[in-house]
Amino acid sequence: MSARLQLGVLICLLTAGFLLREEVSGTFKGFEKGWVAWLTNSSGASEGQKVAFIRIDDSEERIFESWPLSPGDYALLLQNLRNFEPQLVGIAPSLRWEKPGLLYDSLIRELDAIPQTVLGTELSFLEAEGGFVDPALAALFQPIEDIIGNRKRVPAITTVLDLPQDEVRAGRPLAFTRLGNSVGNRLATGELTVPLLARYGDAVIPGFVLQLAMLNLEVPVSEVKVSLGRWIRMADTEIPIDETGSMVVNMGLRDFIPRVNASALLLGSDLESTALTEEELLAIRLVKESAVVIGIDDRRFRSVQVPDTEVGMISPADFLVTALGTIQGGRYVRELGLPGKMVIWVLAFFGASVLFLFPARKSLLLGFALVTGFGIFGFLAFLILDVWASPIVPLGTLFVAIVAAGMTSSSGQPEEEERSE
Repeated sequence: MSARLQLGVLICLLTAGFLLREEVSGTFKGFEKGWVAWLTNSSGASEGQKVAFIRIDDSEERIFESWPLSPGDYALLLQNLRNFEPQLVGIAPSLRWEKPGLLYDSLIRELDAIPQTVLGTELSFLEAEGGFVDPALAALFQPIEDIIGNRKRVPAITTVLDLPQDEVRAGRPLAFTRLGNSVGNRLATGELTVPLLARYGDAVIPGFVLQLAMLNLEVPVSEVKVSLGRWIRMADTEIPIDETGSMVVNMGLRDFIPRVNASALLLGSDLESTALTEEELLAIRLVKESAVVIGIDDRRFRSVQVPDTEVGMISPADFLVTALGTIQGGRYVRELGLPGKMVIWVLAFFGASVLFLFPARKSLLLGFALVTGFGIFGFLAFLILDVWASPIVPLGTLFVAIVAAGMTSSSGQPEEEERSE
């Protein structure tokens, strides 16, 4: 082994070791999140991702009667939504009022006219009620029976905070939009997760997102299979979950979900005569062939922080829509496991070391070819498998090797020194 190659191997080994230590300590966490965000945005939306978000807010453009919306407002919204023939509508806000008013019956008629609806509600856990199971409350939900794993790890609930009125929920699936004060959780990596399951007694029930996905795929609850810590299976769809029944949400897909203000639906079905944006027109056109989620998106209700993006805070409804889009498109972004990372590190180390076998100019060309190859491989792996790995160790080692190989000659001396001799 030549002195130059020995020097190169030592440089590559020290560089890779240093970068690996810094990567493990979290020094490059911000860069890695940016890398994943770029991969997600560059790969675009999936063909299976079909969900439209109907936004309700308290802006100046709001033309509804009251805030929060009254039964009459919701009846008017659904009546105009029906002009576009929706097949599946999820209503995230709880349809409950102390005094329903005169137009309450109109709301019931509009709900009856929609083929499939899912009603949102909020669940909570009270320590004082732990262990008590109310048969009337249990009857509100359709439990999933085929479950493998420790059910005790699934979040427990004891009460419903805002149960829709009897007439509203009659014959319609009821599903939770949040558990206690949380619509989701943040992992140590910064990723956001959404709970797809909750537990009442020993019964495991589906959440709002999972219930919509079941109806969207036309899979009855009896055919849903759950392996806690691994997956939820519905027909040909497999959703990766942790042992609590939560799924990582691909927040990069949020930009590809069309949304429209609920007030725009009142403009009529003649879309060509309206002054809507392309995104709003797309959202309305998707109503007939996709799932529709109606949710509160007012600035005062934006409580979910989207990490490392310019978006900032979004509403819980916006978050749930993005979670549904993740399931529809099958875009479950995950980090490559340690064995796969080790293969990449070893390949990068050998590739970087090989540069020292060639003259400076050839090593430069070969080095940039390797960098390009690793970059394309990483992008294709994400595009096809939704798997990502930090580029810090392989690309960092290659770049250092390119510089070092360019500065040394085949004799092991600096390139400029050899030229002067």
